[in-house]
Amino acid sequence: MNIKKESFFSDSETSDSEPEMPRPKKKIKEDPDWDVPEVKPRVRRAIKTDPDEEKPKRVRKVKTENNVEAKPKKIPKPKAEPKPKAERKPRAPRKVKAACDVKPEVTTNSEEDEDMKPKLKRKKEELDDAPVKKRKVLAGSSNNDYNSEGSSRKDVDVDKEASIVARNMNCSLTKAQTLIQMMNEGATIPFLIRYRKNVVGDWSPTDMRMFKEMHQSAKEVVTRAAFVKKKIAASGHLNEHMTWAIDNAWTLAELDDIYEPYKPAKTKSKLAILRDLGLDVVADQILSKQFVDIRNYININNEHIKTLEDVKGLLAISITETIVRKMNDVAQLWREDNWMMHSVKLAKGKVEDDKENFKKYYDFRRPAKFVRADEVLAMNRGAKKKILKVTLTPKDFLKNEIQRAINNIFGFNWLPQNDIGDVLNRAVTSAQDKLMTKISKKIRLDNTRSAEVTAIEVFSANLKRLLLTPPFRSDHEAHVLGIDPGKRNGCKTVIVNSKTLEVEENAIIHLFSFKGPRDYPHDFEWALKGMLRKWGVEIIVVGNGVGCQDVENVINNVLRLPEFSQVRYTVIPEQGVSVYSVSEEAQEEYPDFKPEVVSSLSLVKRFFNPLHEYVKVEPKHLGIGMYQHDIDDKKLTEALQETVSEIVSVVGVDLNAASVPLLKSIAGLTESRAKAIIAHRNENGPFKNRKELKSIKGIGPKTFQQCAGFVRIIPPSNVVNIREYNLLDQTIVHPEHYSVTHKLLGLMNLSINDIGSPEFIDQVKRFSAQENFTQVSEKLGVDLDTTKLLVHALSMSLNQDIRTLADPPDFKTRMCNVDQLRQGMTVSGRVENVTTFGAFVDIGVGVSGLLYFNNHNKPDIGLGDKIEVQIDSLEVNRERIGLKLRRKIADLFPMNKLI
Repeated sequence: MNIKKESFFSDSETSDSEPEMPRPKKKIKEDPDWDVPEVKPRVRRAIKTDPDEEKPKRVRKVKTENNVEAKPKKIPKPKAEPKPKAERKPRAPRKVKAACDVKPEVTTNSEEDEDMKPKLKRKKEELDDAPVKKRKVLAGSSNNDYNSEGSSRKDVDVDKEASIVARNMNCSLTKAQTLIQMMNEGATIPFLIRYRKNVVGDWSPTDMRMFKEMHQSAKEVVTRAAFVKKKIAASGHLNEHMTWAIDNAWTLAELDDIYEPYKPAKTKSKLAILRDLGLDVVADQILSKQFVDIRNYININNEHIKTLEDVKGLLAISITETIVRKMNDVAQLWREDNWMMHSVKLAKGKVEDDKENFKKYYDFRRPAKFVRADEVLAMNRGAKKKILKVTLTPKDFLKNEIQRAINNIFGFNWLPQNDIGDVLNRAVTSAQDKLMTKISKKIRLDNTRSAEVTAIEVFSANLKRLLLTPPFRSDHEAHVLGIDPGKRNGCKTVIVNSKTLEVEENAIIHLFSFKGPRDYPHDFEWALKGMLRKWGVEIIVVGNGVGCQDVENVINNVLRLPEFSQVRYTVIPEQGVSVYSVSEEAQEEYPDFKPEVVSSLSLVKRFFNPLHEYVKVEPKHLGIGMYQHDIDDKKLTEALQETVSEIVSVVGVDLNAASVPLLKSIAGLTESRAKAIIAHRNENGPFKNRKELKSIKGIGPKTFQQCAGFVRIIPPSNVVNIREYNLLDQTIVHPEHYSVTHKLLGLMNLSINDIGSPEFIDQVKRFSAQENFTQVSEKLGVDLDTTKLLVHALSMSLNQDIRTLADPPDFKTRMCNVDQLRQGMTVSGRVENVTTFGAFVDIGVGVSGLLYFNNHNKPDIGLGDKIEVQIDSLEVNRERIGLKLRRKIADLFPMNKLI
């Protein structure tokens, strides 16, 4: 029968006579009661059996290994008494069960994992001879889904990982591959930055941490891609186009979009239903403008397509998914500046904002692209507390742009007034709503992730500068008074010897008498004078906690007296001291002291050697970040620990004096290795050279390579034979470069025994100014960066501490009060904390001022910098001081000197 071809927009409902319609391509089964074709679902063919013929059930014969039929089992007899061991026959070896006989324990983190447990459906005959195969766990995987099929890293496309990282980091593929290989072999960031400059290039430690994070993300993408491809292939829907899409996906979000229609669910999804019914092919025909009569797919015997509305609904769902998938390539829809972030206060929130911490966000509206990290985190916190409602809405023109993009992609200039037109209209409307929801969720998620990354970077930058706080060097022995202020429980005080840092006396002194007037702490002043006279105190170290302002008032009054005119005092951060004083580490280090003594002693030690004390405290307790409780704790902890390792490694440690907290922070070392080093030191005496580290259990060639350049061997003052020590062990020269260094010294006509002397350093600097480093590198047989590092190392004095390049700690002679400040007044202060919205500055009045940052012009200042500011606003009752930057007086530390 010849069928006349009709237009895509022909309407079968309006024709006078019902024309013959083309049959669907799939085979259909005629129903005797209805003259309507039925779509045969896509199911596996079952084995045909004759229902009339009932065959008796056969008992399966079990055969042994020699194919001899086993005898039928007999009824077991009662067990006899066991024979003595001597009379027993030797037992045959036990057969090993196949791996598939044991039900695997699958740990799941989501509902999706439950549906992805491997189904073990095999015949017993196949399992009897199955070999025991050990499951391989996928390296670097964080999702149990990825491991559920026993994948191996050998199957993972490592080149794809490098390609993703190179694309995200904007570097060459060769550089990405080399760094990935080095990191997989155990290379640490401090080692790569200092000793593999020829590979790292001009990247900073921050760039390297970003590279490491990108590599971890790339591994997850590649692993997820393999998982998605395997699951889709198992469902029978993997084709060439799908394979290409999976292989060219660069993010987890892209892979999730591909896998979404094929995810197993507890209840069968409508997408799976329409695929089983073959309606996905019909939907593709509609989109390609082929004529289809959708009424031919109605089947009252199938609950999913009983009516025309059911068929329309399923077809609309399929077309909606296709439209949404195609619209992923329309870049303009995903631009953050086309979306507005809007925050409002909930009318009936579960928590009241009594302090009005979120007042700024009661009616907040700004393009999503220009919302700062602190604002995103603040709105997230408000929404979590049910105080705020945060939404993302597109700009007005974007909805029309979506309609225009759909028309351009699919050619929907107008829709026909028939069944197909109704389906397309539903699909387009649904696709618009779904796109709006999808894009808004993605932008909100991207903003949150970006804000978290920024917050971690800010925290790390502050921590880096805090750890580089210069130590106080005393040229003579003196007594120091440490005061940990407190109003309710009193001030914890301790007298410490500046040379030995041993406690001479400790006491708790209350600021105010319980019975007397509380207008002035007379008792505290009397006790303070007594301690200063008794011990001849030269320096007072005060923590900046609660009660600090009252303690400073007393100190200022006492220091006005002539007998105490030579006494100086300083205020230092005490964040984390209380946490450390009650920790197990503090109890092990100071078993004879109570926590209140430990807290004041730790303050004094922070003054003399800040790095040694700060590493004892978990970084997130130091109070130098922003919204740290709203950030992923695992990511924050990892980033901060890497920052600590970077700074400790750069500063270097004395292998014969360093504690466990310092040693475990060195690149390549762990807490167990640090304890092993100290145990070796206690048992065998001080280390004489770096090579002795190799004799310690747990420190192999790779670990030694990573840590050796960051530890130093400083000979004791009472050493008899100084020749036993290698002076290169007191420099940043790595042991792998010792032979090259000897060649370099030969070119300079210098002796290794003169390293560190003023004459030696002067001659190295003259050589550096006159010689061509490229030619020197060729003579030495090393790369240019290694040559520059060796020359720089030889131009430094022995055991040089780079922290001494920073300004020494400030001492105070008098204190001002907030009442003495006036608007427009110019004062100086130290930056205490830096955030994305401003910097907190200590201006010496007991209350930190806030220096607001302009969104378009952020000043180049960091924690510890000394700056001059002007009082811009003053709220004495609320103790709020607004500042305006005048100029930067001095940097805490020249960060470009870090190597």
